[in-house]
Amino acid sequence: MEGSMLGSLESIFSHADKFKSVLLNGMTLAYYSYYMEQIRNMSPEKVQEIANKYFDFVAMVKVVVGKINQYDKVHQAVVN
Repeated sequence: MEGSMLGSLESIFSHADKFKSVLLNGMTLAYYSYYMEQIRNMSPEKVQEIANKYFDFVAMVKVVVGKINQYDKVHQAVVN
């Protein structure tokens, strides 16, 4: 994710776009330092915690591509 962020700053126009984004959203350029810090401090456990907090897995529409008998194993891994 850090590489993606840094890679998005390849020209003067992309720098201007980042500046425009923070300006139009009422933020400061410190937002990007905060963003990078959040990425560096992310863990699989934190991602799971956020997913459990915001996603209602029971209410989601599920699309199974592949063998249907493996659905339960994947579903249990996501829900737990």
